[in-house]
Amino acid sequence: MAIDSAIENLNAVRLREEKNKAGQERTEQLEKQTGSLRQALAGARNQQAKARIERMKAGAMNKVGEKVFSPAKKVTGTLLKMAWNALIPSYGLSIIYIDFHVFLRWVIGDKLFCKLGEEWLPESVGELGGAKGMAGIVETMVLILVNVIYLGIIGMVIMSIVWLADNIFLKTIFKGAEVWGWITM
Repeated sequence: MAIDSAIENLNAVRLREEKNKAGQERTEQLEKQTGSLRQALAGARNQQAKARIERMKAGAMNKVGEKVFSPAKKVTGTLLKMAWNALIPSYGLSIIYIDFHVFLRWVIGDKLFCKLGEEWLPESVGELGGAKGMAGIVETMVLILVNVIYLGIIGMVIMSIVWLADNIFLKTIFKGAEVWGWITM
């Protein structure tokens, strides 16, 4: 009996040790999981904080950009309005600035150069009733029409110069069509 009780005691001790080992392993696993969970939560908080800081920086840069670019946009809008007003007195030379303004708006964007039609309306109008859109469409159509007219005028001037060179200068200088025929071959 003494041997049986000793064996039972040994088995009980081994069971306790196994339970303690299993408990320690579970505790270690839980600590690892909670540690990794804590790390994951801390990483997520850090990412959220970084994203918040980036949004704040972007907002600040937008505000700075508005403060810097808004006066420049007003100036270029005023220049565009002046160019439209000077179109007839300048004999059409101000169309060069108008086309340049439209080109730079396509290249640079609307930070510095306003849309066509925006220079005529006050800022208080906003987008009410599509007034800016309508003004832009009308001004774009007028710009296309004026450019077509000026291209036609330039074409007629070039044709007149070629006609003058052909009929007056070269035929009288060379006194004969056969020399002009040799030149144009």
